[in-house]
Amino acid sequence: MIRLSSLFICIIFSAVANATWFRDIPRTLTQPDGSIVQCLITGDQYVRRLHDQYNYTIILSQKDGYYYYAQQSGNEIIPSTFKVGSINPADAGLI
Repeated sequence: MIRLSSLFICIIFSAVANATWFRDIPRTLTQPDGSIVQCLITGDQYVRRLHDQYNYTIILSQKDGYYYYAQQSGNEIIPSTFKVGSINPADAGLI
């Protein structure tokens, strides 16, 4: 039983040790019009999230290639109508 417990602990530890979590890595994005967006990236090797310094989520619009602040629509996160840097996202009630 002790060997089985030890094996289980080793497996769990190795899974956690292999996770590549990163937080607030600076990233520079370029909008299609040439303007620069400074943001941060947080996540791991499987899931990443772009956000600003105040933790507002930023996503790329597939329609026009611009980066927008995100908004929630049901269970989805979609681009809002506000390009990154054009507003204060707290004033717009964004996530």
